[in-house]
Amino acid sequence: MLIDARDIESGRVLRADVCIIGAGAAGVTLARELVGGSLDVLLLESGGFERDRGTMALNEGRIIGEPLDPTMALRLEATRLRMFGGTANHYAGWSRPLEALAFERRAWVPDSGWPLTQDDLVPFYRRASAALALGPFEYGWQWWHRERGMGDAVLADSDLATGMIQITTQHPGARYRDALVAAANVRLCLWGTAVELTLAADGGHLAGVEVATLTGRRFRAEARVYVLAIGGIEVPRLLLASSRGVRPDGVGNEHDLVGRYFMEHLNLSCGAAVFARDKDAFPLYQMRESAAEDPGAPPIKVQGYLAPDREVQRRAELLAMEITIGILPLFALDRIPPPTERLSGLATKDVAALVSLRDGPAVASAVRVVAEQAPNPLSRVTLLAERDALGVPRAALDWRPQASDRESLVRGLLLFARALGRSGLGRLQLATGEFFGNKVFPGASFVVTDPLAERLPALDFAVGTGFHHMGTARMHPDPRHGVVDAHCRVHSVPNLYVAGSAVFPTGGSAGPTFTLVALALRLADHLRHEVLA
Repeated sequence: MLIDARDIESGRVLRADVCIIGAGAAGVTLARELVGGSLDVLLLESGGFERDRGTMALNEGRIIGEPLDPTMALRLEATRLRMFGGTANHYAGWSRPLEALAFERRAWVPDSGWPLTQDDLVPFYRRASAALALGPFEYGWQWWHRERGMGDAVLADSDLATGMIQITTQHPGARYRDALVAAANVRLCLWGTAVELTLAADGGHLAGVEVATLTGRRFRAEARVYVLAIGGIEVPRLLLASSRGVRPDGVGNEHDLVGRYFMEHLNLSCGAAVFARDKDAFPLYQMRESAAEDPGAPPIKVQGYLAPDREVQRRAELLAMEITIGILPLFALDRIPPPTERLSGLATKDVAALVSLRDGPAVASAVRVVAEQAPNPLSRVTLLAERDALGVPRAALDWRPQASDRESLVRGLLLFARALGRSGLGRLQLATGEFFGNKVFPGASFVVTDPLAERLPALDFAVGTGFHHMGTARMHPDPRHGVVDAHCRVHSVPNLYVAGSAVFPTGGSAGPTFTLVALALRLADHLRHEVLA
Protein backbone atom coordinates (compact mmCIF):
# COMPACT_ATOMS: atom_id res chain seq x y z
CA MET A 1 0.00 0.00 0.00
CA LEU A 2 1.31 3.43 -0.94
CA ILE A 3 0.66 6.45 1.27
CA ASP A 4 1.86 10.05 1.12
CA ALA A 5 3.11 11.46 4.42
CA ARG A 6 2.03 14.93 3.29
CA ASP A 7 -1.59 13.75 3.52
CA ILE A 8 -1.31 12.46 7.10
CA GLU A 9 -2.82 14.72 9.75
CA SER A 10 -0.40 16.22 12.24
CA GLY A 11 -0.51 14.46 15.58
CA ARG A 12 -1.65 11.13 14.15
CA VAL A 13 0.04 7.89 15.25
CA LEU A 14 0.81 5.12 12.72
CA ARG A 15 1.21 1.72 14.37
CA ALA A 16 2.87 -1.40 13.00
CA ASP A 17 4.74 -4.52 14.04
CA VAL A 18 7.89 -3.43 12.22
CA CYS A 19 8.86 0.12 11.31
CA ILE A 20 11.67 0.29 8.75
CA ILE A 21 13.22 3.74 8.39
CA GLY A 22 14.74 4.15 4.93
CA ALA A 23 13.80 2.57 1.60
CA GLY A 24 17.27 2.01 0.20
CA ALA A 25 18.71 -1.37 -0.76
CA ALA A 26 18.66 -2.69 2.83
CA GLY A 27 15.24 -1.32 3.80
CA VAL A 28 13.52 -2.41 0.59
CA THR A 29 15.06 -5.90 0.79
CA LEU A 30 13.90 -6.30 4.38
CA ALA A 31 10.37 -5.07 3.61
CA ARG A 32 10.10 -7.31 0.53
CA GLU A 33 11.02 -10.36 2.60
CA LEU A 34 8.14 -9.59 4.96
CA VAL A 35 5.53 -9.20 2.20
CA GLY A 36 2.59 -11.58 2.49
CA GLY A 37 3.17 -12.58 6.10
CA SER A 38 1.26 -11.81 9.26
CA LEU A 39 3.43 -8.86 10.25
CA ASP A 40 2.21 -5.30 9.67
CA VAL A 41 5.14 -3.40 8.14
CA LEU A 42 5.58 0.36 7.88
CA LEU A 43 8.36 1.47 5.49
CA LEU A 44 9.21 5.16 5.90
CA GLU A 45 11.03 6.98 3.10
CA SER A 46 12.16 10.60 3.29
CA GLY A 47 11.78 11.18 -0.47
CA GLY A 48 9.59 10.02 -3.32
CA PHE A 49 10.08 7.95 -6.43
CA GLU A 50 11.99 10.77 -8.12
CA ARG A 51 14.77 13.02 -6.91
CA ASP A 52 13.59 16.21 -5.21
CA ARG A 53 15.76 19.25 -4.57
CA GLY A 54 14.20 20.17 -1.23
CA THR A 55 14.50 16.65 0.13
CA MET A 56 18.07 16.30 -1.12
CA ALA A 57 18.95 19.50 0.75
CA LEU A 58 18.29 17.63 4.00
CA ASN A 59 21.55 15.76 3.28
CA GLU A 60 23.66 18.91 3.33
CA GLY A 61 26.52 18.86 5.79
CA ARG A 62 30.23 19.52 5.93
CA ILE A 63 33.31 17.51 5.01
CA ILE A 64 36.01 18.46 7.51
CA GLY A 65 38.50 15.67 6.79
CA GLU A 66 40.02 14.40 3.57
CA PRO A 67 37.86 15.11 0.49
CA LEU A 68 35.76 12.16 -0.66
CA ASP A 69 36.67 12.64 -4.31
CA PRO A 70 39.39 15.13 -5.25
CA THR A 71 38.46 14.88 -8.94
CA MET A 72 35.10 16.55 -8.37
CA ALA A 73 35.33 18.26 -4.96
CA LEU A 74 32.12 16.52 -3.93
CA ARG A 75 29.78 18.06 -1.43
CA LEU A 76 28.51 15.74 1.27
CA GLU A 77 24.93 15.73 -0.02
CA ALA A 78 26.07 14.49 -3.46
CA THR A 79 27.30 11.17 -2.08
CA ARG A 80 23.87 9.79 -1.17
CA LEU A 81 20.25 10.02 -2.33
CA ARG A 82 17.00 10.59 -0.42
CA MET A 83 14.46 8.81 -2.58
CA PHE A 84 12.91 5.39 -2.97
CA GLY A 85 15.76 2.99 -3.68
CA GLY A 86 18.17 5.21 -1.74
CA THR A 87 21.78 5.59 -2.75
CA ALA A 88 21.44 2.27 -4.58
CA ASN A 89 20.15 4.50 -7.39
CA HIS A 90 23.87 5.32 -7.75
CA TYR A 91 24.72 1.60 -7.69
CA ALA A 92 27.05 0.62 -10.52
CA GLY A 93 26.01 -3.00 -10.07
CA TRP A 94 29.44 -4.46 -9.20
CA SER A 95 28.79 -7.45 -6.95
CA ARG A 96 30.81 -10.16 -5.26
CA PRO A 97 30.95 -11.53 -1.70
CA LEU A 98 33.15 -9.82 0.83
CA GLU A 99 36.48 -11.62 1.02
CA ALA A 100 36.62 -14.43 3.61
CA LEU A 101 39.71 -12.87 5.17
CA ALA A 102 37.89 -9.55 5.67
CA PHE A 103 35.61 -11.27 8.21
CA GLU A 104 38.56 -12.52 10.27
CA ARG A 105 40.49 -10.91 13.07
CA ARG A 106 43.75 -9.84 11.42
CA ALA A 107 46.60 -9.06 13.77
CA TRP A 108 47.95 -6.40 11.40
CA VAL A 109 44.55 -4.61 11.13
CA PRO A 110 43.51 -3.05 14.47
CA ASP A 111 39.81 -3.41 15.33
CA SER A 112 39.27 -5.96 12.56
CA GLY A 113 37.04 -9.03 12.76
CA TRP A 114 33.33 -9.71 12.37
CA PRO A 115 31.23 -11.84 14.73
CA LEU A 116 30.27 -13.70 11.54
CA THR A 117 32.18 -15.66 8.93
CA GLN A 118 31.78 -15.63 5.18
CA ASP A 119 30.31 -19.14 5.48
CA ASP A 120 27.61 -17.78 7.80
CA LEU A 121 26.50 -15.43 5.03
CA VAL A 122 26.71 -17.81 2.07
CA PRO A 123 23.03 -18.90 2.28
CA PHE A 124 22.02 -15.24 2.32
CA TYR A 125 24.45 -14.33 -0.47
CA ARG A 126 22.69 -16.96 -2.58
CA ARG A 127 19.33 -15.32 -1.86
CA ALA A 128 20.83 -11.87 -2.44
CA SER A 129 21.81 -13.03 -5.93
CA ALA A 130 18.10 -13.30 -6.75
CA ALA A 131 17.32 -9.94 -5.14
CA LEU A 132 19.94 -8.26 -7.34
CA ALA A 133 19.15 -10.31 -10.48
CA LEU A 134 22.70 -11.68 -10.65
CA GLY A 135 24.00 -14.80 -12.34
CA PRO A 136 24.88 -18.11 -10.69
CA PHE A 137 26.51 -17.87 -7.26
CA GLU A 138 29.94 -18.58 -8.70
CA TYR A 139 32.92 -16.29 -8.07
CA GLY A 140 35.81 -18.58 -8.95
CA TRP A 141 37.19 -17.99 -12.44
CA GLN A 142 37.36 -21.71 -13.16
CA TRP A 143 33.54 -22.05 -13.34
CA TRP A 144 33.22 -19.12 -15.73
CA HIS A 145 35.99 -20.53 -17.88
CA ARG A 146 34.50 -24.03 -17.94
CA GLU A 147 30.77 -23.22 -18.19
CA ARG A 148 30.68 -19.85 -19.97
CA GLY A 149 33.91 -19.86 -21.99
CA MET A 150 35.27 -16.71 -20.35
CA GLY A 151 38.96 -17.58 -20.79
CA ASP A 152 41.95 -18.54 -18.64
CA ALA A 153 43.43 -16.72 -15.68
CA VAL A 154 46.83 -15.08 -15.98
CA LEU A 155 49.60 -15.00 -13.36
CA ALA A 156 48.20 -18.21 -11.84
CA ASP A 157 51.63 -19.20 -10.47
CA SER A 158 52.30 -15.85 -8.81
CA ASP A 159 51.24 -14.09 -5.60
CA LEU A 160 48.14 -12.86 -7.42
CA ALA A 161 44.83 -14.73 -7.52
CA THR A 162 41.97 -14.15 -9.97
CA GLY A 163 38.39 -13.66 -8.82
CA MET A 164 35.18 -12.69 -10.59
CA ILE A 165 32.84 -9.70 -10.35
CA GLN A 166 29.23 -9.78 -11.54
CA ILE A 167 27.66 -6.52 -12.69
CA THR A 168 23.88 -6.19 -12.58
CA THR A 169 21.55 -3.49 -13.92
CA GLN A 170 19.04 -4.09 -11.13
CA HIS A 171 18.78 -2.99 -7.51
CA PRO A 172 16.11 -3.84 -4.92
CA GLY A 173 14.27 -0.53 -5.28
CA ALA A 174 13.72 -0.99 -9.01
CA ARG A 175 13.10 -4.70 -8.68
CA TYR A 176 10.58 -4.65 -5.81
CA ARG A 177 8.79 -1.30 -6.04
CA ASP A 178 5.59 -2.73 -7.54
CA ALA A 179 5.50 -5.63 -5.06
CA LEU A 180 5.72 -3.28 -2.10
CA VAL A 181 3.06 -0.93 -3.43
CA ALA A 182 0.72 -3.89 -4.00
CA ALA A 183 1.39 -5.64 -0.67
CA ALA A 184 -1.55 -5.72 1.74
CA ASN A 185 0.64 -5.97 4.85
CA VAL A 186 3.17 -3.26 3.90
CA ARG A 187 2.56 0.48 3.99
CA LEU A 188 5.16 2.38 1.96
CA CYS A 189 5.06 5.94 3.26
CA LEU A 190 6.84 8.42 1.00
CA TRP A 191 7.88 11.99 1.81
CA GLY A 192 8.06 11.30 5.56
CA THR A 193 11.40 11.96 7.28
CA ALA A 194 12.30 10.44 10.63
CA VAL A 195 13.55 13.37 12.68
CA GLU A 196 13.93 11.75 16.12
CA LEU A 197 14.01 8.34 17.73
CA THR A 198 12.18 8.68 21.07
CA LEU A 199 13.26 6.44 23.89
CA ALA A 200 11.00 5.48 26.77
CA ALA A 201 11.51 7.58 29.88
CA ASP A 202 13.72 4.91 31.45
CA GLY A 203 15.76 4.60 28.25
CA GLY A 204 15.08 0.87 28.14
CA HIS A 205 13.48 0.66 24.70
CA LEU A 206 12.49 2.72 21.69
CA ALA A 207 8.95 4.07 22.15
CA GLY A 208 8.44 5.72 18.77
CA VAL A 209 9.72 7.72 15.83
CA GLU A 210 8.85 11.35 15.18
CA VAL A 211 8.20 11.95 11.49
CA ALA A 212 8.03 15.28 9.64
CA THR A 213 7.37 16.51 6.11
CA LEU A 214 8.67 19.57 4.32
CA THR A 215 5.05 20.74 4.06
CA GLY A 216 4.79 21.12 7.85
CA ARG A 217 3.03 17.89 8.85
CA ARG A 218 4.33 16.07 11.92
CA PHE A 219 3.19 12.68 13.16
CA ARG A 220 4.48 9.63 15.00
CA ALA A 221 5.20 5.99 14.17
CA GLU A 222 5.07 3.31 16.84
CA ALA A 223 6.06 -0.34 16.43
CA ARG A 224 7.21 -3.42 18.27
CA VAL A 225 10.53 -3.37 16.40
CA TYR A 226 12.35 -0.58 14.54
CA VAL A 227 15.02 -0.91 11.85
CA LEU A 228 17.23 2.01 10.93
CA ALA A 229 18.30 1.63 7.27
CA ILE A 230 19.36 5.09 6.13
CA GLY A 231 23.06 4.72 5.33
CA GLY A 232 26.43 5.16 6.96
CA ILE A 233 26.10 8.90 7.46
CA GLU A 234 22.42 9.29 8.30
CA VAL A 235 22.35 6.35 10.76
CA PRO A 236 24.84 7.97 13.16
CA ARG A 237 23.35 11.40 12.51
CA LEU A 238 19.90 10.31 13.70
CA LEU A 239 21.23 8.20 16.58
CA LEU A 240 23.39 11.07 17.86
CA ALA A 241 20.59 13.65 17.48
CA SER A 242 17.86 11.62 19.22
CA SER A 243 16.55 11.44 22.81
CA ARG A 244 19.30 13.63 24.24
CA GLY A 245 17.08 14.36 27.24
CA VAL A 246 17.09 10.67 28.15
CA ARG A 247 20.58 9.76 26.96
CA PRO A 248 22.72 12.90 26.62
CA ASP A 249 25.14 11.31 24.15
CA GLY A 250 22.40 10.01 21.87
CA VAL A 251 20.85 6.62 21.27
CA GLY A 252 23.19 3.61 21.47
CA ASN A 253 26.21 5.78 22.18
CA GLU A 254 27.10 4.79 25.73
CA HIS A 255 30.67 3.98 24.70
CA ASP A 256 31.22 6.88 22.28
CA LEU A 257 31.20 4.58 19.23
CA VAL A 258 28.29 5.90 17.18
CA GLY A 259 29.71 7.67 14.13
CA ARG A 260 33.25 6.37 14.60
CA TYR A 261 35.16 4.06 12.24
CA PHE A 262 33.76 5.65 9.08
CA MET A 263 35.28 3.76 6.14
CA GLU A 264 35.33 4.20 2.38
CA HIS A 265 37.07 2.35 -0.42
CA LEU A 266 40.21 3.90 -1.87
CA ASN A 267 39.42 3.96 -5.57
CA LEU A 268 41.76 5.28 -8.23
CA SER A 269 43.35 4.87 -11.62
CA CYS A 270 46.86 3.96 -10.68
CA GLY A 271 49.07 3.40 -13.68
CA ALA A 272 49.79 2.14 -17.16
CA ALA A 273 50.85 -1.29 -18.32
CA VAL A 274 51.88 -2.93 -21.55
CA PHE A 275 51.50 -6.63 -22.27
CA ALA A 276 53.48 -8.94 -24.53
CA ARG A 277 50.30 -10.72 -25.63
CA ASP A 278 47.46 -9.29 -27.66
CA LYS A 279 44.01 -8.55 -26.29
CA ASP A 280 42.74 -12.05 -27.07
CA ALA A 281 44.85 -13.34 -24.18
CA PHE A 282 42.80 -11.39 -21.62
CA PRO A 283 39.09 -12.12 -22.20
CA LEU A 284 38.56 -13.07 -18.56
CA TYR A 285 39.52 -9.56 -17.42
CA GLN A 286 37.35 -7.60 -19.85
CA MET A 287 33.71 -6.90 -19.11
CA ARG A 288 31.54 -9.41 -20.98
CA GLU A 289 27.82 -10.08 -21.09
CA SER A 290 26.32 -13.27 -19.66
CA ALA A 291 22.88 -14.59 -18.74
CA ALA A 292 21.35 -13.86 -15.34
CA GLU A 293 20.20 -16.76 -13.20
CA ASP A 294 16.58 -15.58 -13.44
CA PRO A 295 15.44 -16.16 -17.04
CA GLY A 296 13.21 -13.08 -16.81
CA ALA A 297 16.01 -10.76 -15.74
CA PRO A 298 18.21 -8.79 -18.14
CA PRO A 299 21.72 -10.08 -18.86
CA ILE A 300 24.50 -9.35 -16.41
CA LYS A 301 28.12 -8.54 -17.14
CA VAL A 302 31.08 -10.40 -15.73
CA GLN A 303 34.70 -9.34 -15.29
CA GLY A 304 37.77 -10.89 -13.70
CA TYR A 305 40.03 -9.07 -11.26
CA LEU A 306 43.39 -9.72 -9.64
CA ALA A 307 44.27 -9.53 -5.96
CA PRO A 308 47.02 -10.75 -3.63
CA ASP A 309 45.92 -14.21 -2.53
CA ARG A 310 44.88 -14.94 1.04
CA GLU A 311 48.21 -16.33 2.26
CA VAL A 312 50.14 -13.52 0.59
CA GLN A 313 47.92 -10.98 2.36
CA ARG A 314 48.74 -12.66 5.66
CA ARG A 315 52.46 -12.91 4.98
CA ALA A 316 52.81 -9.36 3.64
CA GLU A 317 50.23 -7.94 6.09
CA LEU A 318 48.21 -6.33 3.30
CA LEU A 319 44.72 -4.90 3.31
CA ALA A 320 42.28 -6.24 0.72
CA MET A 321 42.45 -4.88 -2.82
CA GLU A 322 40.91 -5.46 -6.25
CA ILE A 323 42.93 -4.74 -9.41
CA THR A 324 41.15 -4.44 -12.76
CA ILE A 325 42.74 -3.86 -16.16
CA GLY A 326 41.19 -2.22 -19.18
CA ILE A 327 42.86 -3.22 -22.45
CA LEU A 328 43.47 -0.28 -24.79
CA PRO A 329 45.07 0.30 -28.20
CA LEU A 330 48.84 0.49 -27.92
CA PHE A 331 48.94 3.98 -29.43
CA ALA A 332 47.25 5.25 -26.23
CA LEU A 333 50.72 5.32 -24.66
CA ASP A 334 51.59 8.21 -26.96
CA ARG A 335 48.77 10.27 -25.46
CA ILE A 336 50.25 10.39 -21.97
CA PRO A 337 50.90 14.08 -21.27
CA PRO A 338 54.11 15.30 -19.63
CA PRO A 339 53.93 16.54 -16.04
CA THR A 340 53.10 20.19 -15.51
CA GLU A 341 53.91 22.51 -12.66
CA ARG A 342 50.37 22.11 -11.38
CA LEU A 343 49.99 18.38 -11.81
CA SER A 344 52.45 15.56 -11.56
CA GLY A 345 51.18 12.62 -13.58
CA LEU A 346 52.34 9.77 -15.76
CA ALA A 347 54.60 11.03 -18.55
CA THR A 348 55.89 9.29 -21.66
CA LYS A 349 59.41 9.17 -20.22
CA ASP A 350 58.11 7.27 -17.19
CA VAL A 351 56.92 4.38 -19.31
CA ALA A 352 59.83 4.23 -21.75
CA ALA A 353 61.02 1.03 -20.07
CA LEU A 354 57.66 -0.57 -20.63
CA VAL A 355 58.17 -0.93 -24.37
CA SER A 356 61.40 -2.95 -23.98
CA LEU A 357 59.65 -6.32 -23.80
CA ARG A 358 61.62 -9.02 -25.60
CA ASP A 359 59.02 -9.55 -28.32
CA GLY A 360 57.69 -6.02 -28.23
CA PRO A 361 54.47 -4.77 -26.62
CA ALA A 362 51.14 -5.94 -28.02
CA VAL A 363 48.50 -4.00 -26.06
CA ALA A 364 48.37 -1.30 -23.40
CA SER A 365 46.25 -1.22 -20.28
CA ALA A 366 44.89 1.27 -17.79
CA VAL A 367 45.04 -0.17 -14.28
CA ARG A 368 42.48 0.60 -11.59
CA VAL A 369 42.49 -0.44 -7.96
CA VAL A 370 39.83 -0.51 -5.24
CA ALA A 371 41.43 -0.96 -1.83
CA GLU A 372 40.33 -1.45 1.75
CA GLN A 373 40.58 1.24 4.40
CA ALA A 374 41.52 -0.09 7.82
CA PRO A 375 39.13 0.81 10.67
CA ASN A 376 40.10 4.09 12.31
CA PRO A 377 38.15 5.45 15.30
CA LEU A 378 39.20 9.01 14.42
CA SER A 379 37.48 8.73 11.04
CA ARG A 380 33.96 9.69 12.05
CA VAL A 381 30.60 11.39 11.64
CA THR A 382 29.63 14.05 14.19
CA LEU A 383 26.93 16.71 14.50
CA LEU A 384 27.08 20.41 13.65
CA ALA A 385 25.24 23.19 15.47
CA GLU A 386 23.51 24.04 12.17
CA ARG A 387 20.14 22.34 11.59
CA ASP A 388 18.28 21.35 8.46
CA ALA A 389 14.81 22.51 7.40
CA LEU A 390 13.19 19.92 9.70
CA GLY A 391 15.29 20.84 12.74
CA VAL A 392 17.77 17.93 12.70
CA PRO A 393 21.45 18.84 13.32
CA ARG A 394 23.48 18.50 10.16
CA ALA A 395 26.32 15.99 9.87
CA ALA A 396 30.05 16.65 9.69
CA LEU A 397 32.26 13.99 8.12
CA ASP A 398 35.89 13.73 9.16
CA TRP A 399 37.24 11.05 6.81
CA ARG A 400 40.74 9.95 7.77
CA PRO A 401 42.37 7.27 5.67
CA GLN A 402 45.79 6.53 7.12
CA ALA A 403 49.25 6.43 5.59
CA SER A 404 49.24 2.67 6.16
CA ASP A 405 46.17 2.36 3.89
CA ARG A 406 48.06 3.98 1.01
CA GLU A 407 51.20 2.00 1.80
CA SER A 408 49.30 -1.29 1.63
CA LEU A 409 47.75 -0.26 -1.69
CA VAL A 410 51.14 0.50 -3.24
CA ARG A 411 52.79 -2.63 -1.86
CA GLY A 412 49.98 -4.70 -3.36
CA LEU A 413 50.44 -3.03 -6.72
CA LEU A 414 54.18 -3.68 -6.55
CA LEU A 415 53.38 -7.39 -6.15
CA PHE A 416 51.36 -7.10 -9.36
CA ALA A 417 54.21 -5.28 -11.12
CA ARG A 418 56.78 -7.87 -10.10
CA ALA A 419 54.50 -10.75 -11.08
CA LEU A 420 54.08 -9.22 -14.55
CA GLY A 421 57.82 -8.79 -14.97
CA ARG A 422 58.81 -12.22 -13.71
CA SER A 423 56.26 -13.95 -15.91
CA GLY A 424 57.37 -12.04 -19.01
CA LEU A 425 53.73 -11.08 -19.51
CA GLY A 426 54.20 -7.33 -19.27
CA ARG A 427 55.41 -4.25 -17.44
CA LEU A 428 53.63 -1.84 -15.06
CA GLN A 429 54.36 1.77 -14.18
CA LEU A 430 52.48 3.20 -11.20
CA ALA A 431 51.27 6.78 -11.27
CA THR A 432 48.29 8.98 -10.68
CA GLY A 433 47.50 11.70 -13.16
CA GLU A 434 45.64 12.39 -16.37
CA PHE A 435 46.10 9.47 -18.72
CA PHE A 436 43.98 7.33 -21.01
CA GLY A 437 41.19 9.89 -20.79
CA ASN A 438 40.75 9.50 -17.02
CA LYS A 439 39.94 12.48 -14.88
CA VAL A 440 42.75 14.31 -13.17
CA PHE A 441 43.62 13.31 -9.63
CA PRO A 442 45.25 16.46 -8.21
CA GLY A 443 48.10 16.15 -5.77
CA ALA A 444 51.43 14.40 -5.73
CA SER A 445 51.95 11.54 -8.12
CA PHE A 446 53.37 8.27 -6.92
CA VAL A 447 55.49 7.20 -9.86
CA VAL A 448 57.45 4.41 -8.20
CA THR A 449 61.00 3.97 -9.42
CA ASP A 450 62.59 3.06 -6.09
CA PRO A 451 60.16 0.81 -4.20
CA LEU A 452 62.21 0.53 -1.03
CA ALA A 453 60.03 -0.37 1.93
CA GLU A 454 61.32 2.50 4.04
CA ARG A 455 60.13 5.01 1.43
CA LEU A 456 56.57 3.76 1.15
CA PRO A 457 55.18 5.41 4.30
CA ALA A 458 56.18 8.82 2.91
CA LEU A 459 54.00 8.38 -0.18
CA ASP A 460 51.06 10.76 -0.39
CA PHE A 461 48.54 10.84 -3.20
CA ALA A 462 44.92 11.74 -3.67
CA VAL A 463 42.34 8.97 -3.85
CA GLY A 464 38.76 8.76 -5.02
CA THR A 465 35.99 6.82 -3.31
CA GLY A 466 32.96 4.73 -4.19
CA PHE A 467 30.09 6.37 -2.22
CA HIS A 468 30.54 3.38 0.11
CA HIS A 469 29.77 4.66 3.61
CA MET A 470 30.64 1.94 6.10
CA GLY A 471 31.35 1.32 9.74
CA THR A 472 29.63 4.07 11.74
CA ALA A 473 27.44 1.66 13.76
CA ARG A 474 29.83 -1.26 13.73
CA MET A 475 29.00 -4.83 14.66
CA HIS A 476 30.71 -6.43 17.65
CA PRO A 477 29.55 -8.88 20.34
CA ASP A 478 30.91 -6.59 23.08
CA PRO A 479 29.08 -3.24 23.51
CA ARG A 480 32.39 -1.65 24.49
CA HIS A 481 33.63 -2.25 20.95
CA GLY A 482 30.52 -2.06 18.78
CA VAL A 483 27.14 -0.38 18.44
CA VAL A 484 25.18 -3.47 17.31
CA ASP A 485 25.45 -7.18 17.99
CA ALA A 486 25.75 -10.05 15.49
CA HIS A 487 22.02 -9.75 14.70
CA CYS A 488 22.41 -6.00 14.04
CA ARG A 489 20.51 -5.10 17.23
CA VAL A 490 21.64 -1.95 19.04
CA HIS A 491 23.21 -3.25 22.25
CA SER A 492 21.44 -0.89 24.62
CA VAL A 493 18.06 -0.70 22.85
CA PRO A 494 16.51 -4.17 22.55
CA ASN A 495 13.89 -3.26 19.92
CA LEU A 496 16.13 -1.19 17.60
CA TYR A 497 18.16 -2.69 14.74
CA VAL A 498 20.45 -1.21 12.07
CA ALA A 499 20.51 -2.48 8.48
CA GLY A 500 23.06 -1.53 5.84
CA SER A 501 26.79 -1.01 5.57
CA ALA A 502 26.95 1.14 8.71
CA VAL A 503 27.25 -2.14 10.66
CA PHE A 504 30.36 -3.35 8.77
CA PRO A 505 33.35 -3.76 11.14
CA THR A 506 35.67 -3.83 8.10
CA GLY A 507 34.96 -3.13 4.46
CA GLY A 508 37.27 -5.41 2.47
CA SER A 509 37.55 -4.36 -1.17
CA ALA A 510 34.22 -5.67 -2.49
CA GLY A 511 31.41 -3.20 -3.11
CA PRO A 512 29.11 -3.23 -0.05
CA THR A 513 25.69 -3.65 -1.70
CA PHE A 514 25.79 -7.42 -2.14
CA THR A 515 26.81 -7.93 1.50
CA LEU A 516 24.32 -5.44 2.96
CA VAL A 517 21.49 -7.10 1.00
CA ALA A 518 22.58 -10.49 2.36
CA LEU A 519 22.59 -9.05 5.90
CA ALA A 520 19.10 -7.60 5.37
CA LEU A 521 17.83 -11.03 4.34
CA ARG A 522 19.42 -12.53 7.44
CA LEU A 523 17.80 -9.85 9.62
CA ALA A 524 14.39 -10.52 8.03
CA ASP A 525 14.65 -14.19 9.02
CA HIS A 526 15.71 -13.25 12.55
CA LEU A 527 12.81 -10.83 13.05
CA ARG A 528 10.21 -13.11 11.52
CA HIS A 529 11.22 -16.37 13.19
CA GLU A 530 12.85 -15.35 16.48
CA VAL A 531 11.85 -11.84 17.52
CA LEU A 532 8.26 -11.42 16.33
CA ALA A 533 7.14 -15.04 15.94
